[in-house]
Amino acid sequence: MISRIEVPRINANEDVAKAADVPIAPGQPVKAGDELMTLETYKAIVSITSPRDGVIRALYVSEGEDVLVGQTLLIIADSMDEAIPETEIERVASDNALGLTGKARVIARRLGLTDADLTGRSGKITVADVYAMARARDTAFVDPADEVDGAQIELGPVQERMMQTVRKAARTTVPAYLEMLVDTAPLARFVHAQWGTSPLIDHELALVAFAFIRCLARFPAFNTALIGDKIVQYKAIHLAFAVETREGLFMPVLHDAGSLDRDGFIRRLFDLQKRMFKKRDVADLVGATVGFTSLAAFGVTRHQPILFPGTSIMLAHSAPLRDDLEQRPAVLGVSYDHQLHTGVQVAKLLRVLRDALTSPDRLH
Repeated sequence: MISRIEVPRINANEDVAKAADVPIAPGQPVKAGDELMTLETYKAIVSITSPRDGVIRALYVSEGEDVLVGQTLLIIADSMDEAIPETEIERVASDNALGLTGKARVIARRLGLTDADLTGRSGKITVADVYAMARARDTAFVDPADEVDGAQIELGPVQERMMQTVRKAARTTVPAYLEMLVDTAPLARFVHAQWGTSPLIDHELALVAFAFIRCLARFPAFNTALIGDKIVQYKAIHLAFAVETREGLFMPVLHDAGSLDRDGFIRRLFDLQKRMFKKRDVADLVGATVGFTSLAAFGVTRHQPILFPGTSIMLAHSAPLRDDLEQRPAVLGVSYDHQLHTGVQVAKLLRVLRDALTSPDRLH
């Protein structure tokens, strides 16, 4: 029996997806439910799974290729000896016979070019070729590139790493978000009494991160991640926190953060932050088990962070909605992997964190 797997409609207004990850090959046995590939659009990443046991009889897409809704991705058969019906072969042969690259095929169909418009050329037909054909067919056609006021810019190494990090997190987690309003006036008064106003060190931010680590020590189930099909319980708490530099966003890791006292935590946190603006060590950027981010310095009063790969929880610290020393409500938000944690569990964590921040003198 032959089973044809095609590109599903992932989003209502998107006809195109990208084959972000294609780990299979023709001849490979598969079981029902096995992941065959990952498709990515602007709004979502979906996993394509096998509907049954069988073998990959034919594969029509490669990693990184753009594909259209309804396009055949692969065929699963009972064995490699099973013949593919002529109707199925004809279904996928047309574009390949024309020599279209994956991206060119998407653009050609979007512009309404027919096989007749595309024939008569030798070798591969590229995106540039497709736009040239569209101009020849329609003198009123405008290449989208002609309307761009500026040059195309290649991704830098930091941007490339951030893009890969975000995509990996989106593929491996089921994100959820919960927040709680916390009166941070006691925390602000405590910071002012202890350190005054420092232009170099944000002690309030550091104390929120420290209180978060202290609370996680009481809830070790949050210091976990889903790696493959197994839950990893980390032995120590390694805190990743966001640092924006001129080169881009970095997520340095404060290793074994749970073993530090308050002053040691603050000192290590800001020493690590300073290194991100100077000479960075690769060891400072790996090994995170939990995450922390803050946009309070920019006046942002609520934000929802993306989970860092290898973690299942991240705390978001924001600016207060009202800023005085009597009443200072601020939103603390938690992004978490719903595969591992429930809303009730996260609510309990936030409640303990709220209580810790309203009694900051107890944070040691």
